[in-house]
Amino acid sequence: AGTYVVGAGIYGTRQINDTRKRWFSDDFVMTPETLRMPYKSVYFQTRDGIELNGWFVEQTVKGKPSSNLIMCCNPYNQDKSTLLGICRGFWDAG
Repeated sequence: AGTYVVGAGIYGTRQINDTRKRWFSDDFVMTPETLRMPYKSVYFQTRDGIELNGWFVEQTVKGKPSSNLIMCCNPYNQDKSTLLGICRGFWDAG
């Protein structure tokens, strides 16, 4: 049983951390504009100098900016556009 647990742990670690094989669809990237949501590109710099980028999709309620904020982080080794379906659902809900 112990060998199975160690093997499963090694397998899971490799699946998460190894480089991902490229697919033909990797060059196709959607933006919020594709789903008719207004957005701004935003950039953050970490203390160790890594630049992170994302989208700020602003929602308005009766013409006024919403006071709610939801931050979604894309899965490791995936593009941020993978979360656009979830983002659109939140955006529609207000």
